Amino acid sequence: MHATHKDDSLTRTHAAAGEPFVWLTAMGLTIGLLMVVGLLGIIVANGIPVFWPKKVYEVTLKAGINNPVPGGGESFAGEIVQTRTKRVPILTKTGEVEADQKEVQYFVGNKDIYGLNFAFVSRVDIEKRDLPKDIYAIERMEYGDAFVFPLDLTLADGTKIEAAGNNEFSSGLAKAVKISNSLRDEIRQIEKIQIGRINSQINELKVKGGGSPESVEQIAKLEAQYEELATKARTLRQEQQGAKITFRAPNGTIKTQPISEVVGFYQPNNLGLFQKTGIFLHNIWGFLSGQPREANTEGGIFPAIFGTFVMTLLMSIAVVPFGVLAAIYMREYAKQ
Repeated sequence: MHATHKDDSLTRTHAAAGEPFVWLTAMGLTIGLLMVVGLLGIIVANGIPVFWPKKVYEVTLKAGINNPVPGGGESFAGEIVQTRTKRVPILTKTGEVEADQKEVQYFVGNKDIYGLNFAFVSRVDIEKRDLPKDIYAIERMEYGDAFVFPLDLTLADGTKIEAAGNNEFSSGLAKAVKISNSLRDEIRQIEKIQIGRINSQINELKVKGGGSPESVEQIAKLEAQYEELATKARTLRQEQQGAKITFRAPNGTIKTQPISEVVGFYQPNNLGLFQKTGIFLHNIWGFLSGQPREANTEGGIFPAIFGTFVMTLLMSIAVVPFGVLAAIYMREYAKQ
C-alpha cells in the first residue's frame, strides 16, 4: 500500500511539472488565433470600402494654383481616397517655419487622358467642391475607371441619343452595355474554349498521327471548324464595335469610346442607399467571379481562387491516406 501511494505521488509530481508548458502552449495558440483574426479584420476593414460606390467631387482650385491634373484648368473631378497631414514651410515675419497642412488625395481616373490616376491637393488650395449630378463613373476594359460628362450615345443601328436632358440616355446606355457584355462573353467562349479545344486536338493529331491519311483528314475537318468559329468570332466583334459613347472629360477633352470597352457605369452622385448596396454587391461578385485585366490590376480573381481550391484538393487527396495510416500505426502498433 505504501509503494502504491509513492507511485501516485510521483505521477502527480510529473504531471504538475509539465502543466505550465501546457498552459504556455495554449497561450501561444490563443495569440496565434487572435493574430489571424486581427489580420482578417484589417483586410476586411480596408478592402470592403473599395467596393462601395463613392461620391465624385468636382474640385475648383484657387486662382494661381497649379492643377495636378494635366490640362485641367482650375478644376478637376475625382473620388476622395484619403486625407493626410504634411509639414510645409511657411513664411512669417520672423522667418520661415514649418507647419502642419492637410492634403487630400483624389482618384481622378481617366488614365488614358491624364497619364495618371491620383492627384494630391492641399486643402487650403481648394476654392470649392461640388457634386455634379450629370457626371458618370464608367468601368472600362483598359485604363481603369473614367469620370466623364456624357454627350451622346450612338447605337449599332446608327441611332443617336443625346445625353443632355434626356431621360432615355441612361436606359439606352445600360441596354447597349448589357448587349456588349453578352457578346464579349460569347466571343470569349468561342475563342478560349471552342477554338482552344480544336487547337489542342490538332496538335495531338500532329504528334500522334504521324502524317497518316486518317490524321490528315481529321486535321482538315478540324481546321474547317476552326475557320468557321474564327469567322463567327470576327462577326460578333464587329457587331460589338457598333455602339459608341461620346463624352467630355473634366479637363475638357472630348473622346469617343466604343461600348465594347465599357464594362459598367453608374451616376455616383445620384445613388440612394439601395442602389449603392446593389452596386456594392455587384462589385464584390464581379471581383470574385471575374477574369483579371490590365496585368491583374483590374477585374476579378476567379482564376486564383480556382487554382488555390484545386491545389488544396490535390494536396488533401495526397496527404490524407498517409495521415490515416500514420495515425493507425501510432495508435495500434507503435510503443509508448
